[in-house]
Amino acid sequence: MILEDIADKITQYFAKFITREEIELAKMKLGIEVLLHDVCMIGLILLLALYLSILTETLIFMLVFGIFRMVSGGIHLKSSIGCLIGTGCMVIGGVKISEMLTLNILQTVVLFIILIIITYWLSPQGTENNPIGQSNRISQKYCSCILVFSYMMTAICCSQIRDLITLAALFEVVTLILQHIKTRWAI
Repeated sequence: MILEDIADKITQYFAKFITREEIELAKMKLGIEVLLHDVCMIGLILLLALYLSILTETLIFMLVFGIFRMVSGGIHLKSSIGCLIGTGCMVIGGVKISEMLTLNILQTVVLFIILIIITYWLSPQGTENNPIGQSNRISQKYCSCILVFSYMMTAICCSQIRDLITLAALFEVVTLILQHIKTRWAI
């Protein structure tokens, strides 16, 4: 509610200086809401990461996960608080789990081959608010697979962040699977 009110006030302020249709102002308000939500969510996650002394690892995890998610999609939680808790647990939990893992190159390659197959099968996954048109589907599918392959190559070459990259990619594939289940069975 607070973010909606702030977004509404910002939109009303801009509406004084620009002439737009009501639908365009509604889109502007939604965009501002999303921006405010994302800034707050990322800021809170990074503050927690700083407190836990895992800021660098969290930034790497978020970068890998975020780029993959932008291309492939995945499940979205409906509420801001649900999104904050879910994303926070996934990112901070992923970093903490990666600290306990030690994947070798063979394990990494096998896992990434599985991730590439699932990504090819399921991506891209649109949402109710952000559907993916048929014209973009094929190019996004290939882009997603190439991205996962590049993550695999990076993980192979950079052993110090191998587990972090692998888990971030794995967690994004899990969101693809969950969105597929939600869409397929209308949950």
